[in-house]
Amino acid sequence: MALFTTPTRLNPADPPPPNGRGEAARHSEASGAESRGAESLGAESSGAAPSAAAPPAAEPSATKASPAESAAAGSHAATFGRSALRHHLTNLLIALSAGCLCFIRRWYDLERLEPRALGYLRAVPPDRTLLLATVVAALIVTAIFWLAWTWVERHPTLFRRRLGHAIFLLVMLSALESVRRYWNSESSRFDTGSNLALAVLEGLLACGFVMVCFGRPRILFAARRVALMLTLLLPALAFDFTSDLFNPDEPEQFANRASLPMLPVSGDAPRVIWLVFDELDERFAFDERPADLDLPELDRLRSESVAARHALEISSWTAVALPSLISGRVFESARMVDARTLKLKPAGGGAEVDWRSQPNVFQNTRQMGRNASLVGWHHPYCRVLGDELVRCFALPSSHSTTALEHEIRAGHTGLVKAVPDLFRRAGLNLLDLFRTSEHSLSAQVNEAAVQREQQQQYFALRDRTYLDATDPSLGLVFAHLPTPHMFPIYNRRERNFDLRGARDYFDNLALMDRTVGELRAALETAGLWDRTAILVTADHGFRPDNWRGRTGWTAEFDRLTAGGTSLTVPLILKLPGRREHASFDTPISNVVASGLALAVLCGDVSTAGQATAWLEHHAQAR
Repeated sequence: MALFTTPTRLNPADPPPPNGRGEAARHSEASGAESRGAESLGAESSGAAPSAAAPPAAEPSATKASPAESAAAGSHAATFGRSALRHHLTNLLIALSAGCLCFIRRWYDLERLEPRALGYLRAVPPDRTLLLATVVAALIVTAIFWLAWTWVERHPTLFRRRLGHAIFLLVMLSALESVRRYWNSESSRFDTGSNLALAVLEGLLACGFVMVCFGRPRILFAARRVALMLTLLLPALAFDFTSDLFNPDEPEQFANRASLPMLPVSGDAPRVIWLVFDELDERFAFDERPADLDLPELDRLRSESVAARHALEISSWTAVALPSLISGRVFESARMVDARTLKLKPAGGGAEVDWRSQPNVFQNTRQMGRNASLVGWHHPYCRVLGDELVRCFALPSSHSTTALEHEIRAGHTGLVKAVPDLFRRAGLNLLDLFRTSEHSLSAQVNEAAVQREQQQQYFALRDRTYLDATDPSLGLVFAHLPTPHMFPIYNRRERNFDLRGARDYFDNLALMDRTVGELRAALETAGLWDRTAILVTADHGFRPDNWRGRTGWTAEFDRLTAGGTSLTVPLILKLPGRREHASFDTPISNVVASGLALAVLCGDVSTAGQATAWLEHHAQAR
């Protein structure tokens, strides 16, 4: 197709154009323009779209056309119309492909949200706002691209054509770079082969970008054909993203199990508050604490308690560590199945077991005639174990998966705000093309949102913990809190929650210390401190591989973690009415924490000597 398609004269008797040059000369000029590479976005060969939607009327003729000539003219007009329609349809499909590629990260997110197992990390059934927002955003960009190129074809200049081609190649290049960064951020290891292949493709597109600026569209042609072929995937994607609408998760799957009735309690029975601080590391809290970090409440508690100085974490993953702590049994892996089911693989071999089927500390507490409550983060505790507790309050982790974070955020903000947010993130992805840091702008924005959400979750979980802790009818209060887990949500210098001053993991350690002090004050005010045991431990220690280069990571942590990851976590037991300190130095897994809590509840452990003897016995047994 030539740059400007010129209709053939319909009547042989029509006079030649006023300039005296015939049809053959005009075709020759058009062919020359095509060979010079002035191509259309949607056509297979070069040239802009026809300058008008339909051929102009034939020039007046003195000779009346015969029926055969009239029929031939009609056939030619129909062919011309079909060609124009095909041209505009091709342009529309390429614009649709480019529009979808602008949001390729969100399509990846939507694909990752499909497995039913993700229901385990959701608080409510899947929300379709992100899907709708992505479709709307892609259609808006499609309309912009198609209308813009249609205008260029109707008002063609060399600059406008080349600018349109350059923007098209930039969209393709940005999409590939987004894919590369997405894979690297979601993968546990760097895939050299994939990164190299994508780098080669990006290099070709960059060369094509330069070439179209000089009127050489060879790479543009190939990129355009690829974009056109990608539209063949749209029906399959539409089916994939909508198929679960016909088989949705039952809302009942996301409902909490009914709580147990409250049992009468004795006024002088010992109580246990078991605090699991997520990612609390023994090394940084005590052994290698920075000189400028004060933890007075934790130090005070430890000075009045039995402290196991070499307690070992069960797993570096919360999904495995918490079920192990609650069940008092070591598991080595966990697999989410649906909103209420977590399968666990026991250490040492054996078939997978359902977490709900395993004996746990709450069942044993109930058998003693005592009431148990739970306040938790990450796991859907109330859907899995809620009917073994008199009270349960749980929130899903804000760190679940990037895709799920986007789904939850879109559901909270609504479609009207979700669409502009997608455009903002797409713009950040484009800016990332010109940055060398792997910590992309879009990742920084996402981490800031997770940081704010984690802070709000801490407030809710903290307040519920204080409420349960000061209720004398509860014999066991289990609280899993999201601090000092990264990201930093506290400013230790100003002692406030201004996130602009929250710098690193040590700020969250200070928040953990503040929490211990506030809990102590609440128990003393309620007159429950001397009859309450406080058991402090963690699911796992600090994990540098998870946080290196992300929000809250500083050069100081490069130095502190140069020797590797610490596997020790605190295990501190303050006994009711006791003030003496005892240290237990034999290495022991903190999986014994549930058994130790039960021993205090039933009265088997009430002094520091009994506690150290109990730990020694279980350390040898394991």
